[in-house]
Amino acid sequence: MQVILTLILAFVLVVAISLGLLHLGRNRLRQRPEKLLALIQQARSGQLQENAWIYALAQPYLHDPEVDEIRHQLLEVEKHHWAGKTSLHHHQQDFLFDAEGLKELQRIEFRLSQLLDKRQPQVKKEL
Repeated sequence: MQVILTLILAFVLVVAISLGLLHLGRNRLRQRPEKLLALIQQARSGQLQENAWIYALAQPYLHDPEVDEIRHQLLEVEKHHWAGKTSLHHHQQDFLFDAEGLKELQRIEFRLSQLLDKRQPQVKKEL
């Protein structure tokens, strides 16, 4: 009887710890739209590394369809306007996109910032 009770208690403890760890780590694994906005701003200023761009856009925003749509738009810009590390002007920053791509990034940045501004009151109400 004592062995059965010990096994049941051990099983319940393992399940409780597992569920607790899953719950605690869930929000930390999610990408934040604010980081995507900062990524676009860095790309437009020529300060973004190629690996950072690729890594950030490889992770979908499954919890946020609107932001994931913006991520898909950024992938399209990458597909059509990728320039690698090139200088648009002598003695200035290196850019990952051509001039048309930078204009597209500016439009996408504006849409994303509008989306985040629209959501800001919702965040304050929840707090």
